[in-house]
Amino acid sequence: MGAICTLGTPTTIIGSSNMNINSTLTDTVHFSQLKMLDAQNGWATTPQAILKTTDGGKTWTDLTPLDWEPKTAPSGAATTVQTIVAASFLDANHAWVVGTTQSTQQYVDAASTVTNSVTTKPDGTVTVDTKSLPTFSTSVYVRSTIDGGKTWMTSNALTAQNLSSVSQPDFINAHEGWLELMLSQTSDSSYVGDVYHSVDGGVTWQQETTTLPAPTGGGTFCQNCFSVNGLAASVASALTQHAQSATGAGSVTGQIASKNQLAGMTIMPDCVQGNGGNGGLLPPCAAAVDSAVQGCTVPGITNYVGLATATAQQSSLPSLFGARLWLSEQLSENALWEPTSFIGVPGGAPGQSGNSIVATAPPIAFPDGTGILPVQLQGNPQSITTSNLYLHLYSIKVVDKLSDYQVSDLSPTSTFLAPLVNGQHVLSAPDMQHVFVSGQESASTNTWHLYEFTGGKWVTLTSQTDATMPAASSGDQSTFLNGGLSNLDFISDTEGWATNGSTLYHITIANNVATWSQVYPDPRASTKNTGSVTITVPRAAGATIPSPTNPPPCAVPPAGGGTNPGPTNSGPTNSGPTNSGKHFLTGYWQDFTNGATPVSLSAVNSNYTIIAVAFANADPNNPGGVTFSIDSGLSSALGGYSTSQFISDIKTLHSQGKKVIISVGGQNGTISVSDATSAANFANSVYSLMKQYGFDGVDIDLENGLNVTYMTSALQQLSSKAGSNLIITLAPQTIDMQSTSSDYFQLALNIKSILTIVNTQYYNSGSMSGCDGKVYAEGTENFLTALACIQLQGGLRPNQVGLGLPASASAAGGGYMSSSVVNAALDCLATGSNCGSFVPPSHWSIGGAMGWAINWDASNSYNFANTVGPHLSSLP
Repeated sequence: MGAICTLGTPTTIIGSSNMNINSTLTDTVHFSQLKMLDAQNGWATTPQAILKTTDGGKTWTDLTPLDWEPKTAPSGAATTVQTIVAASFLDANHAWVVGTTQSTQQYVDAASTVTNSVTTKPDGTVTVDTKSLPTFSTSVYVRSTIDGGKTWMTSNALTAQNLSSVSQPDFINAHEGWLELMLSQTSDSSYVGDVYHSVDGGVTWQQETTTLPAPTGGGTFCQNCFSVNGLAASVASALTQHAQSATGAGSVTGQIASKNQLAGMTIMPDCVQGNGGNGGLLPPCAAAVDSAVQGCTVPGITNYVGLATATAQQSSLPSLFGARLWLSEQLSENALWEPTSFIGVPGGAPGQSGNSIVATAPPIAFPDGTGILPVQLQGNPQSITTSNLYLHLYSIKVVDKLSDYQVSDLSPTSTFLAPLVNGQHVLSAPDMQHVFVSGQESASTNTWHLYEFTGGKWVTLTSQTDATMPAASSGDQSTFLNGGLSNLDFISDTEGWATNGSTLYHITIANNVATWSQVYPDPRASTKNTGSVTITVPRAAGATIPSPTNPPPCAVPPAGGGTNPGPTNSGPTNSGPTNSGKHFLTGYWQDFTNGATPVSLSAVNSNYTIIAVAFANADPNNPGGVTFSIDSGLSSALGGYSTSQFISDIKTLHSQGKKVIISVGGQNGTISVSDATSAANFANSVYSLMKQYGFDGVDIDLENGLNVTYMTSALQQLSSKAGSNLIITLAPQTIDMQSTSSDYFQLALNIKSILTIVNTQYYNSGSMSGCDGKVYAEGTENFLTALACIQLQGGLRPNQVGLGLPASASAAGGGYMSSSVVNAALDCLATGSNCGSFVPPSHWSIGGAMGWAINWDASNSYNFANTVGPHLSSLP
């Protein structure tokens, strides 16, 4: 999940009588939340507005629902204030925004009863002693959209007493999510967290219920139910403060209790999307359902780990750290929150003691069942403040279908001071290998830097500005890099954004240098030195639509379907890749003649499940753009093969459950994507070809170098256009995947969430090193298994790794091996059987195999497809 938003007075007033035309923002308006999906597309919120950008943050459109207006009561009565307090953005279409309504008179009445009760909470905020306050009620509701903000549904109202803060909604897909409402208790100034669950896309929310287990021997329960660094550990006996007084078994409300400020929660499923992942330990999640229908219900996952976090003093541990939530049956069965001491308090903060504040933030979870848990330690505690917090990171990994998990120490404690980390507001992790945070060099200086955790250590990045920055701050980082910096949001290890008040910055990183650009507001309109500036944001208010009274079950899409609709009309017509749902056999179809057998698409061997059309050509009039047409020589060789026949053949392959993609590059390819313009041109031109011919995606086969930053951006932009059914494959040469620092490997990790498979060309390379450091000769089983191991250990999911091979001895200069050897390598990786001298350290049922090329395979009686294809279908 990530961040929480503490309730406060709205600072943004959007419009007045002309609400449906424009929204007026000022320099006093701060971005509350920022989520960039790729280099161009993103969402943001202010306390009163929902904003969206399609140009990297340079301009924004206000999509706040039509009925979002401050509600003014009759004269003399209290005003009911609506405020946006949290949000979650799954993709360009799916978003959830949490709003609250409260009467201002309640605050007036409450404040009038307060005498000498102002205190500073552990998170640094000034609050009022709740013992002196009357109970006040807040209505919480969730607005949801599935069409990018064009329409919004409103959930059932959740009534909260003395609401303190609201967690960011945590949706694991378009339908299922969780929400925590954190409440202050008037009886003892403690906090409880009410956990709510939705299985209909946020339209209906039900509070979770918890069952208190009967006492067990030794006063503990769930003994050895999880592990820390592979070692068994036990769980504390208390459930929550509400359950501690109970005796025996009995039902209690599903609350999380703490004497200190709660920080939110994260849900990590015990399954992964696709064909499994996390070293093959986790099963695939249930089949996807149609996310184009709003308000329909899904059964919900049965097993998952929930981690709730809080702030406490070191001496009060182990009650600090978050709990494990396990649903052993269906949603309606018993959910168990358990306070646990699963990690020891790290050291390393100067002057750290038992009086030090220790704060955990909700883990940042990744789709493969891994996550990062930020822990902050107070150095030299003088008072209960958070002005001198140091940062420490742990890794979390869900390890099996029983929702067991491991926690490992990931980083040393930082030497710099970091602002209180609430999820991803001031900390961003595009993947497990890269974590970014802003920090203060030391308590005695006001010098701030951008820091990156990479390669097992913290690195101080050198920040510099470019010409877009206002003159007053050019070359002077203190005016933009300071304690006001928030909403760090990196989409890769080389590109990110940050906000400081109402200003949005774009950050590019190369060679440990971070270059900052101001993208919003337009630097040319900036008046930082002469007063505030009024910014007019175009308004495209979303329509409010009624929520279903009884949400129906979600329909299952066609076999092999994905979750979001892809291009329509002349574009791809089938959703999601298929091959019995497990493995792909990819083959390249040559749009040229070279001595191999020419074949039409309709004549391709049926064992191939992904057909990559080779190749698209560089558009000389559009840098980064690509074009495609049927080669005249091939057309003649096939007796006049036409564009219309080609398109018809693609439709035929679609009807057979096959996928057809356009391959870009090749040995002689000259396509270059090296800046933002060429990245956009690439995405736009590929998407145009998809719609024109019916291609299902793109294959990247650039063998003459690539720019990681801008190819990442291009593919992310293409994904935003095409939806989740998009197929993206990579075909790097062997040398390109020897190290995670190589360009192709970085690209694969950058786009991991949208990547289908990497078919490395295990040929024409000579001998190479395997994951064990030994050198293996090409053309052998050891070469395939030991080199595939590098990718599997380097961060790719098993179903994203494929073996690329010559389909015949004539197809390559070296590296050909018989199909039976290829099958043995697949067995070795999947089950540990039929191995050569290299035996993989784990079992990985990989994504499939690739043959270069279908035409060479046809010249060899389709021996490759007829041997490897059926074998892939037999693998787990």
